[in-house]
Amino acid sequence: MRDRLEIDDPSLLLAGSLLAHAAKAVIDGGISPPHIELPSVNGIGERARWFLEGVSTASAALSDAAASAARAVAGIMQTSTELDAMLAAELGDGYAVPQVRQPKP
Repeated sequence: MRDRLEIDDPSLLLAGSLLAHAAKAVIDGGISPPHIELPSVNGIGERARWFLEGVSTASAALSDAAASAARAVAGIMQTSTELDAMLAAELGDGYAVPQVRQPKP
């Protein structure tokens, strides 16, 4: 591996031309810029792409799991609230408060 990055003039000209073409297409007609596959500097481009696709898939799966868990917790909280209301209605006032007894004369 080289100690520094070197970009030759033809590559810079091609990149500038493509950027100008993409900008013109976006401004004139809302067309997306062209997609170009560039080789990676260190040769691991395909493995890096595979890894990033895996990260994206894992992120989507984690998001789905979090949404499912949130719905389950909301359901449990709703059931708990309904149970609390039923118990309160059945037991009446003062159930948990100890009754004060009058002292015997």
